[in-house]
Amino acid sequence: MAEVFSESLDYPKVKARAVQSRSYRVKLPPINAGTYAPSSVIEFELPSNLAGTYFNSNQCYLKFKMTSLCRNAGNTAAVKCDLDRSGAYSFIRRMEITTGGAKICDLDRFNVLACAMIDTDASQEWKTSTGSAIAGTEGLMRGAAIDPGDLERIYCLPLILNPIAMTSPHRLIPLFSLSPIKMRFTLEEAGVVFRVDAINDIVN
Repeated sequence: MAEVFSESLDYPKVKARAVQSRSYRVKLPPINAGTYAPSSVIEFELPSNLAGTYFNSNQCYLKFKMTSLCRNAGNTAAVKCDLDRSGAYSFIRRMEITTGGAKICDLDRFNVLACAMIDTDASQEWKTSTGSAIAGTEGLMRGAAIDPGDLERIYCLPLILNPIAMTSPHRLIPLFSLSPIKMRFTLEEAGVVFRVDAINDIVN
């Protein structure tokens, strides 16, 4: 009868060499349009039918340029344009993730949940540094007085609050299926996202 012992003592057994792999980044434009207004829908489609390829959700983010809707209609007063405490996450009202006709995630009022998460899980240091730079949680376009006219800013929002980002292991989402993973983001109404106040100079 063969003796039973730990695999660590099986010296003739040599561990096979790992398959060579590489990491690369892909820039995916939306599939339905290029410019979006409040209440419209943005659609993305991840690559599919790629043998031996996986999606790393921790390195995925939404990058977009937002042109402020806070216009001053030609007046001389400045305009105060406030976002919610969650910054640019306030723009997203609903997030849907599907594949092959099956719904993976459907999160309505995404912006409300993102605000609650940032309030409870993010420190004030993060909000004023990293959060301010990538999502606008503090600073420009959050309590800032701006000149009349349009104001543009670029945001980079990590994908949060979805099963793909919270899957363990999160780096092993296969992309070799024939059905691609589709993401739909419904934008919030401008009246909900922004609070606009006119600021007039008072001379005594």
